[in-house]
Amino acid sequence: MEGLYRPIKKDLSRLAQTCAEAFIDYPLHAYAVPERTEREKLLPSYFKVMVRYGFKFGDMYATSENLEGVAIYIHPESGPITTWRWVQCGMLGFMHECGSAAMKRYNQAIAPIEMLKKKHAPPPFTYLGYLAVEPRSQNRGYASKLVKPMLDHLAEKKMACYLETFKPKNEEFYNRLGFKTVEKFPLPGTDLTVISLLWQPSEK
Repeated sequence: MEGLYRPIKKDLSRLAQTCAEAFIDYPLHAYAVPERTEREKLLPSYFKVMVRYGFKFGDMYATSENLEGVAIYIHPESGPITTWRWVQCGMLGFMHECGSAAMKRYNQAIAPIEMLKKKHAPPPFTYLGYLAVEPRSQNRGYASKLVKPMLDHLAEKKMACYLETFKPKNEEFYNRLGFKTVEKFPLPGTDLTVISLLWQPSEK
């Protein structure tokens, strides 16, 4: 994507830190790991797994070599997101570090995600797995910079883009970019709601 930086392997730790800072108070992580100090310790490890997935099986872009923000896309030609692929990216190590109680809460929270994806995302589609901008660089247009070029690319291919978020403020941002909210799924027994959003190219 023109104007964006393609991360390389040496960027992994810094990318994970950017994501950890961006998502420190994200509802999913706050639910799974209620103590903020514990989240500060755990989230860099969590996002190292996510970034490895982006390197191995995804399409990843950063705002610049300074890594103020990063987007991880999964295209249909990359194949399905599988447990074995997560294992290859280090998920077992994170699970051990996280502990059984927090992992149980994580699993409970993400349980409906695959169901919602199958229900609302028209195949083939590109999945926006993560979009993160470090707090000190937010409100500068970096998030839009990471998404708009991909939507232009997908428009040319006549392909949809799908994502979900647990944060209502994110819904407003994606709506402004042309994503439509297709379902809000309240998670039983929690204050969490999974918001499914779909962008589709114009039929013109």
